Amino acid sequence: MTKNREIKFTGVFFMLGMLLSGSVLAQEQKISLLEERTPNGEREAIAYYQVSDDELTTGIGFRVHFSSEKVNVLEVESYLELSNVGIDIMADTQDLDQDPHTDFYINAAWVDLNGEWPAATTMPVKLFSFTFDALTVPASELFTISQSSTPVGFDFVSAITNN
Repeated sequence: MTKNREIKFTGVFFMLGMLLSGSVLAQEQKISLLEERTPNGEREAIAYYQVSDDELTTGIGFRVHFSSEKVNVLEVESYLELSNVGIDIMADTQDLDQDPHTDFYINAAWVDLNGEWPAATTMPVKLFSFTFDALTVPASELFTISQSSTPVGFDFVSAITNN
């Protein structure tokens, strides 16, 4: 009878360990790209940031990939300057999204070594926007998002929404 109790007791601790492990209870950092129209009719994509439980972190880095044959990015405008280390359009020479159809990406990153990013902001946070010319297909068919850096203990999630 003692062995059965030990096995049950061990099983309970195993299940408790699984529930408390980072893989089950990992926090999420989510980047959402929302397509809208500007007042003058241009297509615009806005990048928003959301984190589980509105927790402050050390930042995030991600890329918005696109094909220069289908998309012409006209202008990128940053909204959250706090801890921003850069927003640049770069050639995807290393195929970072593993998609042979994309050849450029917008690289964006924010870093706060004190783990207080994005301080004094309500979620979701508007990070940046960009205007673009493209074929008349939804943004979800023109762009993909990949992570370049996330804090330990956080999973990266992305979504593209057409308006």
